[in-house]
Amino acid sequence: MIKDFYNELKDLRNRFNEATTEEEKNQLKDDYKNLDARIKERGEGFAWVFSLYETSQERENNLLDIGENCIWEKDIPMLLKGLEDAGIKEFTFSSTWSSSNETAFEFYKAGWKLEGMTLVNTHKAWPGEEYAQKPAFIFTRG
Repeated sequence: MIKDFYNELKDLRNRFNEATTEEEKNQLKDDYKNLDARIKERGEGFAWVFSLYETSQERENNLLDIGENCIWEKDIPMLLKGLEDAGIKEFTFSSTWSSSNETAFEFYKAGWKLEGMTLVNTHKAWPGEEYAQKPAFIFTRG
């Protein structure tokens, strides 16, 4: 499901970049607003996970990565529900925030299993360069 939403977003972006008239561009903007509304209808957690998925895909990571933003304890249940609603069975966690150990433990308590570690792409300093990378934990849920 989340992959379908992402593919639809990519298609809209490509069509917008190829559009030659303002009418086409305005229709595609409306289509984007409709897509955004459908994502938000699925809940705040799903929308959050979609945003993480989008960033992860654009950085060419194989898995959804959680790590750029601080995750407050009060938001963990919403994030976990979003992962479940999105059908995510595996993700990476690359947070370096001071509370990241506690967050990782909340994943563990919720039934996510720590499978190991990997490197995730974070950003490119300049177009055409390789991605900077940082270590991340791999969590899975069967």
